[in-house]
Amino acid sequence: KQYKVPLFQRPYVWSRQQWEQLWSDIKEQYLLRVRPESTSPARFLGSVVVVREYEKNLDKYVIIDGQQRITTISILLAVIRAFAREKGMLELYGQISGFLKNAPKSGEGQYVVIPTRVDKGALFHIFDEDYVFDQDSRIVECFDYFWWQLDRSSDIELNMLQQVITEDLCVVYIELGEGENPNQVFEALNYRGVPLEESDLIRNFFFAHLESQEVAESQYDTLWKPMEERLQNEQCLISSFLRHYCMKEGRFIRDGEIFEKIHRRFKDASPAEIKSLLIDISRASEFYRTILYPVPEDSDSPVRREILKSLSRIRRISNNEGAPFFLLLLGAHEDYTDTKGLSDENIRDVISCIESYLVRRMVCARSSAVYEDVFEILCRASTESSGYLTVEEVSSLISSLQPPFDMPDDDEFLDHLRFSDLYLPETENQLTF
Repeated sequence: KQYKVPLFQRPYVWSRQQWEQLWSDIKEQYLLRVRPESTSPARFLGSVVVVREYEKNLDKYVIIDGQQRITTISILLAVIRAFAREKGMLELYGQISGFLKNAPKSGEGQYVVIPTRVDKGALFHIFDEDYVFDQDSRIVECFDYFWWQLDRSSDIELNMLQQVITEDLCVVYIELGEGENPNQVFEALNYRGVPLEESDLIRNFFFAHLESQEVAESQYDTLWKPMEERLQNEQCLISSFLRHYCMKEGRFIRDGEIFEKIHRRFKDASPAEIKSLLIDISRASEFYRTILYPVPEDSDSPVRREILKSLSRIRRISNNEGAPFFLLLLGAHEDYTDTKGLSDENIRDVISCIESYLVRRMVCARSSAVYEDVFEILCRASTESSGYLTVEEVSSLISSLQPPFDMPDDDEFLDHLRFSDLYLPETENQLTF
């Protein structure tokens, strides 16, 4: 057999994030196999869609969906084969060689996987056990990553590892007939639906961990659905909220990594822990709405109005990088008592301190690219203390920041305030304070 990646597909793009997740899944499956008292159900990896092409003496398939997984698994098997050869495990070596190459074929017919043109050289070197590469590529990085993992995992039994990969990992396999148009199928799979947001994956993950469908529906109606409505049912906005919610502990998370972080942290959580988390997420969504839409109400106190005006000005001069820290502040404000938390005046003073820092940097034309780092520092300091910071602590932390994070002093600020163009070019000059 031969699986070929068509010309119209992208080259191999998986990176360390995907390799680590795959290796983690394989190790978990491996542990299930080695425990005699446990069963080892198959582990689902996704779908593989191929179009059959008939060729004499070769079952040929064009990969429409799944090339990243197929290529990665092939590279990992090649690494195991190299270790088997080094250890004199000739039977295992021969078995894996049969997964990677078609004997006695020659030319491209000998390879089970044919990648895109840009990746051919590196992958064929690996299949041929010729580990001299012309240049670095994701294919080579993948090979090096799994070599490093196997080299540091001396306790892993190679035969068992091969069985996990070839017997326990499963996919939904869809084979289309020769008459299908591969390009049209590729477009239908990738462009004709609405892609899942991370919030969709997270919602499914949380509610799958509850005791029953009835409990899940109840928790959804009382906690998750109101949260989505507060954020206008916009899944990209909900994903952004969940990212900032996770970052308030002081750990930076990139877009696209939220589900992975949540999955890794809560995959073994009990239903009670998930319920508690859903309650806290729902509560935090009220704060997030205030951060996004800081509109005063008639019943608000004068201090509350000052807080909302400061948040509104901050929204206009930043890209919401401070949201994780403000979630902590507003949470501490809601929990305020005589012995803990932050009062209205405390909150106002802390936010005013943050606003001063941002305004000074903007007037002095300092880069805004550092703000996620700065608020990460503030969030980490908050979680390491009582869960929040006083205005004295925030002021002290900001004063201690070194370039490029530092706050401009009075001389620099006044100089720019007098002589710099404060309005952005090609705008209607609507930026006011």
